[in-house]
Amino acid sequence: MAMINGGEMLVRALELQGVREVFALSGGHLDPIFHACDEHGFRLIDTRHEAAAAHMADGFARTTGRPGVALVTAGPGVANAITGVANAWMDAIPMVCIGGRSPLRDEDRLPLQNLDQVALMRPITKYARTVLHPDRIPEYVAAAWRHAVSGRPGPVFLDIPVDVLYTPVEESHVPTFQHFAAEGRPAADNASVERAIDALCAAERPCIFAGGGVMFSGAQDELRAFSELTRIPVLANAKARGAVSERSDLGYGSFAFAADP
Repeated sequence: MAMINGGEMLVRALELQGVREVFALSGGHLDPIFHACDEHGFRLIDTRHEAAAAHMADGFARTTGRPGVALVTAGPGVANAITGVANAWMDAIPMVCIGGRSPLRDEDRLPLQNLDQVALMRPITKYARTVLHPDRIPEYVAAAWRHAVSGRPGPVFLDIPVDVLYTPVEESHVPTFQHFAAEGRPAADNASVERAIDALCAAERPCIFAGGGVMFSGAQDELRAFSELTRIPVLANAKARGAVSERSDLGYGSFAFAADP
């Protein structure tokens, strides 16, 4: 059977999750990933700064409802991406940030561009891990994806050493996890729904404040139907704009908060 390296396995794992485009800034620690992206026909949006790659992955998720993927090189590349990842963390945006890393064989030798990247990312991500062996790359990608889209969405981080990316593995020994991501839509319990109905019935001038959860749970049609049935107007924050048309007599435009709860 054929031998494939970690970079090829990573791209195949991303492909199984429906990824066709990634936002990146090229660096030597990422070379195997870039070669595999090219061979698989991925659209590589190469930026001028890692912060731009992270913010573009965030913006991609906001506009498509699917996690954006950012590829950044080791050390300063990962550090530069922190602002974009933190922004996704505060706004509950599903995003996958993949960082290159110095070789495992050089651990504790002060290698080039070496940082404890997982420690940097752990406070601002739902899931942050180092991949220590190439045949576990598909497993970690699937787990990271599940964390990004489950419950309260958010960013995740995978730290992959360059020697893990270059290591060849027998293709037949590599498992896949195509259906590992959660697909359920969030829903309130019956008691909460009843309390909301009581509050609306008691209100003199009720108004719906719609947030990003409307878009990420695919509830635009339900929101519009509820608004039209009850004749309750809708104000949307930046992530929910368009859920109810502002040309509608029930679309009252937008409101802004610093971040979503």
